[in-house]
Amino acid sequence: MMPEKETAAADEESLRKTIAHEIFHILSRNNPELRERLYRLIGFDACDEIGFPPEVESRKITNPDAPRNDHAIRVKANGREVSVVPILFSSAPNYDPVRGGEFFNYLQLAFVPVSKSPAPASQLLELQHLSGFVEQVGRNTNYIIHPEEILADNFALLRMGTRDVPSQEILEKIRRALDKNDR
Repeated sequence: MMPEKETAAADEESLRKTIAHEIFHILSRNNPELRERLYRLIGFDACDEIGFPPEVESRKITNPDAPRNDHAIRVKANGREVSVVPILFSSAPNYDPVRGGEFFNYLQLAFVPVSKSPAPASQLLELQHLSGFVEQVGRNTNYIIHPEEILADNFALLRMGTRDVPSQEILEKIRRALDKNDR
């Protein structure tokens, strides 16, 4: 379902890109083996669902296109290798009518180190403190909240025939994986 207001205001290219992005979610949801293969192409491996730090648990935001936090990526944080899972939470405990703004204005992205018990909020890592993340997921999108969204945006670029992207190799890896899946 696409909101009528945004659909009516969108130019044809934006609309085609949005539809391709959403088609990826359908493809991914209905083909778990392909999804896992594609996630691995950008460095994400399956792991147990992580627990949110208690300090942000009540502000957890769940992405309906990627409702589970069960894929980790190996990066360096503070000079050591660690597996981390991206999480989303609200920057405020409640909507603030004085502050106003839309949903995305409250969205906070952080990374939780994989461990057996929920990490304290002090262990939440911000993107700027990680090295090796962007090198694996590429620079074709800023929508890096989950491997599902990173891949959906890249899939849309691939379907649109976009060639002028910073990380063309990501599109090529996806194309090859999709071609292999068709055989």
